[in-house]
Amino acid sequence: MPNTLRVWMSRGKLQPLFGASGEEVFHIPTVKAVAEAGRAKNIPKDPAANARGAHKRRRAA
Repeated sequence: MPNTLRVWMSRGKLQPLFGASGEEVFHIPTVKAVAEAGRAKNIPKDPAANARGAHKRRRAA
């Protein structure tokens, strides 16, 4: 999860807040909103599809 937050920060999707001792902290509702926005884009229209297209059965050789 820390790597995901760093990626989102580098892409400008998320800005950290800073705690009393200077550590980065995040507003949880904002993190959830960014996660949901990304998830909505990544859900394939066909549940059987993957990044390379729909699954196809291979013929037995």
